[in-house]
This record gives sequence, C-alpha cells and structure tokens, in this order.
Amino acid sequence: MSQETVSISQPINATPAQVWALIGNFHGIMDWFPGVTECRPEGNGVGAIRHLTMADGSVISDRLVAEQPGQSYSYEIAAGEIPMKNYLGTVSVEPNRNGSTLRYHGSFEVTDEQREPATGFIKQIYTGAFENARQLLET
Repeated sequence: MSQETVSISQPINATPAQVWALIGNFHGIMDWFPGVTECRPEGNGVGAIRHLTMADGSVISDRLVAEQPGQSYSYEIAAGEIPMKNYLGTVSVEPNRNGSTLRYHGSFEVTDEQREPATGFIKQIYTGAFENARQLLET
C-alpha cells in the first residue's frame, strides 16, 4: 500500500458565500455532484453520515470529521466498496481576485495495482463536479 494524494482546484466567478451556499451543506451533495442519485442523511455536524447512492447503484457512506462553516469540511469514507483505505477528503472555498477558488484535497492508501485507476477516478469525478458547480453558479 502507498499513500496517495489528489488535489483539484476550480476558479469560479462567484463570491465565496455564493459558492459555499451551493457546496457547503454536507448532505446537499446532490445539488452539485453529478452521479449521486440519492443522499440519505444521518445526523448533523461533525460525526454526521451521508449514505450516497451512485448512478451505478453502489452505496458509499461518508462521515463528516471536521468543518469550518463558510470555508471547508473534511470527511472520511466510513463504508462502501472502494479500492482504497483511510480516505480523507476536504472540500474548501477561498476568495481570489475574480471571485472564488473551489478546492478538493484527498489522501488515501492504495495498492500499487490500484494507484493509477483510483487517483484517475478521484480526479475525474471531482473535476466534473467542480465544473458542474462552476456552471451552476456562473449561469
């Protein structure tokens, strides 16, 4: 197993408050993240769990482990069949000269055989989700 990290950023022509209004609700992921067909929330605040049904029917459960309202939240994957272990993801928003930058940073352990497919998959889904968020906020 090796430790891997993935970072994605997306400039958005909207204020940090506008971006956070879209992406900041841990249980509101269906509003901006394509491929999630259902979100079943359990609890609120740190320790809350979101059970996500994906377009292929698989279910992944995320647990909120930290939050800074208006700025960021971090989560771990608590359950689901994924090719990685000890996943920790952070979604954040910060101001820039033209509006905001939406950022994702993830770290996880993965086998050598799964390293490229796993990192490629994470990059693909977050790039698509952030582009979707940009389109929702800029139109």
